Amino acid sequence: LGPTFDAYYQLITRFPWLLLPAKEKEWLDEIRVCVEHQYEEYGLKTFATGAGGAGNYPNQDVYHILHMELAHRVFGDDKYADQVKLFLDFLEATIFPMGGMIYHGTQNECFTYHNLDIVMIARYLEYAASEQARRIIEKTVKYYPLMVEPSDRVEGYTDPSWKHYQQSVTPNGPDIVAAITGDKRNKRCANLALERGKPRSGMHSVFAASWWKEMTDEPLADAYIVFDENVQAPRARFGPFSFAANARDFGPGQIGKDTFIGCLYSEDATRPQ
Repeated sequence: LGPTFDAYYQLITRFPWLLLPAKEKEWLDEIRVCVEHQYEEYGLKTFATGAGGAGNYPNQDVYHILHMELAHRVFGDDKYADQVKLFLDFLEATIFPMGGMIYHGTQNECFTYHNLDIVMIARYLEYAASEQARRIIEKTVKYYPLMVEPSDRVEGYTDPSWKHYQQSVTPNGPDIVAAITGDKRNKRCANLALERGKPRSGMHSVFAASWWKEMTDEPLADAYIVFDENVQAPRARFGPFSFAANARDFGPGQIGKDTFIGCLYSEDATRPQ
Protein backbone atom coordinates (compact mmCIF):
# COMPACT_ATOMS: atom_id res chain seq x y z
CA LEU A 1 0.00 0.00 0.00
CA GLY A 2 2.68 2.51 1.00
CA PRO A 3 4.67 2.88 -2.25
CA THR A 4 1.52 2.62 -4.38
CA PHE A 5 -0.37 5.27 -2.41
CA ASP A 6 2.69 7.52 -2.38
CA ALA A 7 3.06 7.17 -6.16
CA TYR A 8 -0.66 7.82 -6.68
CA TYR A 9 -0.51 10.99 -4.59
CA GLN A 10 2.54 12.22 -6.48
CA LEU A 11 0.70 11.56 -9.72
CA ILE A 12 -2.50 13.43 -8.83
CA THR A 13 -0.65 16.43 -7.36
CA ARG A 14 2.07 16.82 -9.99
CA PHE A 15 0.75 15.28 -13.18
CA PRO A 16 -3.04 15.06 -12.80
CA TRP A 17 -3.52 15.26 -16.57
CA LEU A 18 -1.89 11.83 -16.92
CA LEU A 19 -4.72 10.13 -15.02
CA LEU A 20 -7.69 9.19 -17.17
CA PRO A 21 -11.03 10.18 -15.57
CA ALA A 22 -12.29 6.64 -16.15
CA LYS A 23 -9.43 5.28 -14.05
CA GLU A 24 -9.41 7.89 -11.31
CA LYS A 25 -12.49 6.61 -9.47
CA GLU A 26 -11.50 2.98 -9.95
CA TRP A 27 -8.04 3.52 -8.48
CA LEU A 28 -9.35 5.68 -5.66
CA ASP A 29 -11.96 3.09 -4.69
CA GLU A 30 -9.32 0.36 -4.61
CA ILE A 31 -6.96 2.46 -2.53
CA ARG A 32 -9.79 3.25 -0.10
CA VAL A 33 -10.38 -0.47 0.45
CA CYS A 34 -6.70 -0.97 1.26
CA VAL A 35 -6.57 2.10 3.51
CA GLU A 36 -9.61 0.95 5.48
CA HIS A 37 -8.06 -2.48 5.92
CA GLN A 38 -4.88 -0.84 7.22
CA TYR A 39 -6.89 1.38 9.54
CA GLU A 40 -9.15 -1.36 10.89
CA GLU A 41 -6.73 -4.28 11.10
CA TYR A 42 -3.61 -2.42 12.15
CA GLY A 43 -4.54 1.03 13.39
CA LEU A 44 -7.50 0.22 15.62
CA LYS A 45 -6.21 -3.13 16.84
CA THR A 46 -2.83 -1.62 17.58
CA PHE A 47 -3.56 1.71 19.17
CA ALA A 48 -7.23 1.66 20.12
CA THR A 49 -7.65 -1.81 21.61
CA GLY A 50 -4.16 -3.34 21.67
CA ALA A 51 -5.70 -6.55 20.36
CA GLY A 52 -3.04 -6.84 17.68
CA GLY A 53 -0.33 -7.00 20.30
CA ALA A 54 1.31 -4.05 18.63
CA GLY A 55 1.58 -0.45 19.60
CA ASN A 56 5.04 -1.61 20.59
CA TYR A 57 6.60 -2.41 17.25
CA PRO A 58 7.88 0.29 14.88
CA ASN A 59 10.15 -0.92 12.01
CA GLN A 60 8.11 -1.72 8.90
CA ASP A 61 5.06 -0.44 10.75
CA VAL A 62 6.41 3.12 10.61
CA TYR A 63 4.96 3.20 7.10
CA HIS A 64 1.61 3.55 8.90
CA ILE A 65 2.17 7.28 9.42
CA LEU A 66 2.60 7.77 5.67
CA HIS A 67 -0.47 5.65 4.87
CA MET A 68 -2.59 7.66 7.27
CA GLU A 69 -1.18 11.08 6.29
CA LEU A 70 -1.97 10.46 2.64
CA ALA A 71 -5.38 9.01 3.50
CA HIS A 72 -6.24 12.14 5.45
CA ARG A 73 -5.16 14.32 2.53
CA VAL A 74 -7.07 12.33 -0.08
CA PHE A 75 -10.21 11.30 1.82
CA GLY A 76 -10.36 13.97 4.52
CA ASP A 77 -11.37 11.75 7.46
CA ASP A 78 -10.00 12.99 10.80
CA LYS A 79 -9.63 9.42 12.04
CA TYR A 80 -6.61 9.05 9.77
CA ALA A 81 -4.94 12.16 11.21
CA ASP A 82 -5.59 10.76 14.70
CA GLN A 83 -3.66 7.61 13.76
CA VAL A 84 -0.66 9.67 12.68
CA LYS A 85 -0.58 11.43 16.04
CA LEU A 86 -0.90 8.16 17.96
CA PHE A 87 2.01 6.60 16.11
CA LEU A 88 4.26 9.64 16.40
CA ASP A 89 3.58 9.82 20.13
CA PHE A 90 4.48 6.13 20.43
CA LEU A 91 7.73 6.61 18.49
CA GLU A 92 8.82 9.61 20.52
CA ALA A 93 7.97 7.95 23.83
CA THR A 94 10.04 4.84 23.06
CA ILE A 95 13.30 6.38 21.84
CA PHE A 96 16.13 5.16 24.04
CA PRO A 97 18.25 7.85 25.75
CA MET A 98 21.13 7.60 23.27
CA GLY A 99 19.06 7.50 20.11
CA GLY A 100 18.09 3.87 19.62
CA MET A 101 14.50 2.92 18.86
CA ILE A 102 12.91 -0.26 20.16
CA TYR A 103 12.78 -3.26 17.87
CA HIS A 104 9.79 -4.86 19.57
CA GLY A 105 8.36 -4.33 23.03
CA THR A 106 11.34 -3.89 25.33
CA GLN A 107 13.90 -5.38 22.93
CA ASN A 108 17.02 -3.49 21.87
CA GLU A 109 17.39 -1.67 18.60
CA CYS A 110 18.15 -3.55 15.39
CA PHE A 111 20.40 -1.57 13.04
CA THR A 112 18.64 -2.57 9.81
CA TYR A 113 15.25 -1.50 11.12
CA HIS A 114 16.59 1.71 12.59
CA ASN A 115 17.47 2.70 9.02
CA LEU A 116 13.93 1.92 7.94
CA ASP A 117 12.48 3.96 10.80
CA ILE A 118 14.57 6.99 9.88
CA VAL A 119 13.79 6.82 6.16
CA MET A 120 10.04 6.45 6.70
CA ILE A 121 9.85 9.24 9.28
CA ALA A 122 11.80 11.51 6.94
CA ARG A 123 9.45 10.71 4.05
CA TYR A 124 6.47 11.61 6.23
CA LEU A 125 8.31 14.78 7.30
CA GLU A 126 8.61 15.83 3.66
CA TYR A 127 4.84 15.76 3.35
CA ALA A 128 3.80 17.11 6.71
CA ALA A 129 6.62 19.42 7.87
CA SER A 130 5.91 18.00 11.32
CA GLU A 131 7.99 19.42 14.16
CA GLN A 132 7.38 16.24 16.11
CA ALA A 133 8.74 14.05 13.30
CA ARG A 134 11.78 16.30 13.00
CA ARG A 135 12.31 16.15 16.76
CA ILE A 136 12.15 12.34 16.71
CA ILE A 137 14.94 12.19 14.13
CA GLU A 138 16.99 14.75 16.08
CA LYS A 139 16.74 12.56 19.19
CA THR A 140 18.46 9.70 17.34
CA VAL A 141 21.60 11.73 16.60
CA LYS A 142 23.92 9.67 18.86
CA TYR A 143 22.91 6.29 17.45
CA TYR A 144 24.87 5.89 14.21
CA PRO A 145 28.23 7.18 15.53
CA LEU A 146 27.99 4.66 18.38
CA MET A 147 27.12 1.73 16.14
CA VAL A 148 29.27 2.26 13.04
CA GLU A 149 32.97 1.36 13.14
CA PRO A 150 35.60 3.35 11.22
CA SER A 151 35.95 0.29 8.99
CA ASP A 152 32.22 0.68 8.10
CA ARG A 153 31.19 -2.48 9.97
CA VAL A 154 28.24 -2.57 12.38
CA GLU A 155 27.92 -4.94 15.31
CA GLY A 156 24.90 -7.19 15.58
CA TYR A 157 25.40 -8.78 18.98
CA THR A 158 23.20 -6.34 20.88
CA ASP A 159 20.35 -6.87 18.40
CA PRO A 160 17.37 -9.01 19.45
CA SER A 161 18.53 -12.62 19.68
CA TRP A 162 16.81 -13.66 16.45
CA LYS A 163 18.38 -10.80 14.48
CA HIS A 164 22.12 -11.31 14.97
CA TYR A 165 24.09 -10.78 11.78
CA GLN A 166 27.06 -8.76 10.62
CA GLN A 167 26.66 -5.95 8.14
CA SER A 168 28.13 -2.72 6.86
CA VAL A 169 26.65 0.73 7.23
CA THR A 170 24.30 1.98 4.52
CA PRO A 171 24.17 5.70 3.70
CA ASN A 172 20.45 6.45 3.71
CA GLY A 173 19.72 6.73 7.43
CA PRO A 174 22.83 8.58 8.62
CA ASP A 175 22.71 10.96 5.66
CA ILE A 176 19.17 11.96 6.63
CA VAL A 177 20.16 12.46 10.28
CA ALA A 178 23.21 14.48 9.24
CA ALA A 179 21.15 16.72 6.98
CA ILE A 180 18.50 17.40 9.62
CA THR A 181 20.83 17.86 12.59
CA GLY A 182 24.04 19.11 10.97
CA ASP A 183 25.95 16.39 12.83
CA LYS A 184 29.32 15.69 11.19
CA ARG A 185 29.79 12.22 12.64
CA ASN A 186 26.52 11.03 11.17
CA LYS A 187 27.79 12.41 7.86
CA ARG A 188 30.96 10.37 8.34
CA CYS A 189 28.88 7.22 8.78
CA ALA A 190 27.10 7.91 5.50
CA ASN A 191 30.34 8.73 3.70
CA LEU A 192 31.92 5.47 4.83
CA ALA A 193 29.28 3.61 2.83
CA LEU A 194 29.65 5.84 -0.21
CA GLU A 195 33.45 5.69 -0.16
CA ARG A 196 33.32 1.91 -0.22
CA GLY A 197 31.03 1.79 -3.20
CA LYS A 198 27.89 0.86 -1.32
CA PRO A 199 25.35 3.43 -2.45
CA ARG A 200 21.89 1.93 -2.33
CA SER A 201 19.21 1.84 -4.97
CA GLY A 202 15.49 1.40 -4.59
CA MET A 203 12.67 3.16 -2.84
CA HIS A 204 14.53 4.06 0.35
CA SER A 205 17.31 5.73 -1.63
CA VAL A 206 14.72 7.77 -3.50
CA PHE A 207 13.24 8.90 -0.19
CA ALA A 208 16.69 9.72 1.23
CA ALA A 209 18.00 11.53 -1.85
CA SER A 210 15.95 14.66 -1.29
CA TRP A 211 17.57 15.10 2.13
CA TRP A 212 21.17 14.83 0.92
CA LYS A 213 23.26 17.84 1.87
CA GLU A 214 26.79 18.86 0.98
CA MET A 215 28.65 19.09 4.29
CA THR A 216 31.96 18.15 5.86
CA ASP A 217 32.31 15.16 8.15
CA GLU A 218 34.64 14.40 11.05
CA PRO A 219 36.25 11.18 12.29
CA LEU A 220 34.30 8.89 14.55
CA ALA A 221 35.30 8.89 18.21
CA ASP A 222 38.04 6.48 19.28
CA ALA A 223 39.72 5.25 22.47
CA TYR A 224 36.69 5.45 24.75
CA ILE A 225 34.42 3.50 27.03
CA VAL A 226 30.91 4.87 27.48
CA PHE A 227 27.79 3.66 29.22
CA ASP A 228 25.44 3.10 26.29
CA GLU A 229 21.95 3.77 27.58
CA ASN A 230 20.47 2.15 24.48
CA VAL A 231 21.61 -1.26 25.76
CA GLN A 232 22.11 -0.23 29.42
CA ALA A 233 25.72 -1.45 29.43
CA PRO A 234 29.27 -0.39 28.52
CA ARG A 235 30.31 0.12 24.91
CA ALA A 236 33.91 0.76 23.83
CA ARG A 237 36.09 1.38 20.80
CA PHE A 238 39.87 1.20 20.61
CA GLY A 239 41.06 1.37 17.03
CA PRO A 240 39.86 -1.72 15.16
CA PHE A 241 38.60 -3.39 18.36
CA SER A 242 35.20 -2.65 19.85
CA PHE A 243 32.86 -4.33 22.28
CA ALA A 244 29.51 -3.87 23.96
CA ALA A 245 27.51 -5.63 26.63
CA ASN A 246 23.76 -6.14 26.68
CA ALA A 247 22.38 -5.56 30.16
CA ARG A 248 18.85 -4.43 29.34
CA ASP A 249 16.17 -6.19 31.35
CA PHE A 250 13.60 -7.19 28.76
CA GLY A 251 11.05 -8.10 31.41
CA PRO A 252 8.75 -11.11 31.76
CA GLY A 253 7.32 -12.76 28.68
CA GLN A 254 10.09 -11.53 26.37
CA ILE A 255 12.52 -13.66 24.39
CA GLY A 256 15.86 -13.67 26.18
CA LYS A 257 19.44 -13.12 25.04
CA ASP A 258 21.99 -15.32 23.34
CA THR A 259 24.78 -12.74 23.73
CA PHE A 260 25.66 -10.87 26.89
CA ILE A 261 28.97 -9.42 25.68
CA GLY A 262 30.12 -9.24 22.07
CA CYS A 263 33.18 -7.86 20.37
CA LEU A 264 34.29 -6.96 16.87
CA TYR A 265 37.74 -6.63 15.30
CA SER A 266 37.64 -4.93 11.93
CA GLU A 267 40.67 -3.24 10.42
CA ASP A 268 40.04 -0.69 7.76
CA ALA A 269 42.66 -2.31 5.53
CA THR A 270 40.77 -5.62 5.59
CA ARG A 271 37.59 -4.11 4.21
CA PRO A 272 37.12 -4.07 0.42
CA GLN A 273 37.53 -0.61 -1.06
